[in-house]
Amino acid sequence: MAWSNSVFRPMFFALLLAVSAAEHVSSPPTFQADPTASDRLQRGATQLQVLKEEAAKKGEARAPQASCWAAAVGKLESGCAQVAKDDDVQSRLAVEFTNCHLAKSGLPTYECTEEMTLKECTRPMVDSASGLAYSTYTLFYTHTESICFYMQSQAFQASTEAAVNSLHAAGREAASRLQGLQQQAAEIGGRATEILSEQTAAAAAQQALLQGQRQAREELSGLQQAQTASFAQAESALGALGAQSRTALEELKKDTTELSLKGKRCRRQAATLRRALEHGPSRLAFFSGRSVAPDTRPSS
Repeated sequence: MAWSNSVFRPMFFALLLAVSAAEHVSSPPTFQADPTASDRLQRGATQLQVLKEEAAKKGEARAPQASCWAAAVGKLESGCAQVAKDDDVQSRLAVEFTNCHLAKSGLPTYECTEEMTLKECTRPMVDSASGLAYSTYTLFYTHTESICFYMQSQAFQASTEAAVNSLHAAGREAASRLQGLQQQAAEIGGRATEILSEQTAAAAAQQALLQGQRQAREELSGLQQAQTASFAQAESALGALGAQSRTALEELKKDTTELSLKGKRCRRQAATLRRALEHGPSRLAFFSGRSVAPDTRPSS
């Protein structure tokens, strides 16, 4: 079907992307732009482990500064996102770790409040006699950058793995949906074939019906023509029969009239004859137009 490509193609590419990403999910992220990234990650992981171990000593009699380390590590974990954007954040974290390290060694610490500028925090370290505090601060400044780089790399890897897992799950779901759509498409195709067959059968039946209707019309037309011809013949026959009937009736009337006249003459003649008989032979001769000779025979 024409619409299936537009539906399946995006899902197919999403599935390929998910599978490709899943193949690399176990590979650690690499930073090709920085060839020292691997060393920085290793240093950051080691340094973070050392700081967490120091923070874990909280409550032990031999580690009274553990709370300092724990607070500094907490700020580091929450502030690493700002280290790359704000150098002041990285510097203040380095100052906190420096003070924890100096306190652990029994050396003087340096106050650094939020109201103080970074210069006010680090200047006393620079002005110290040995300069050890500032060297320690510089070392922790580097450590802080490495630790944050490591933590951000771990966070990036975790988010990447989560994204890839999510994409992989989406790919599996897309594949499942694709399979479902393919099954639905097959069902729709089968149903379409059935509908096409039914339509073909219906068209054939309709064609047969139309042919039957045409044949019926032709037969009806022939029947109407035959009926019209029969009616015309009947009308003609009735007309001829009417004419013959009228002629016969006229003749019958004529014959009846003649018979009536003859009957009347006969009745008159009969009446005349009857009267003649009543008046004697002379009267009969008168009516008949002959004279009667007198009777000369002797009477007896």
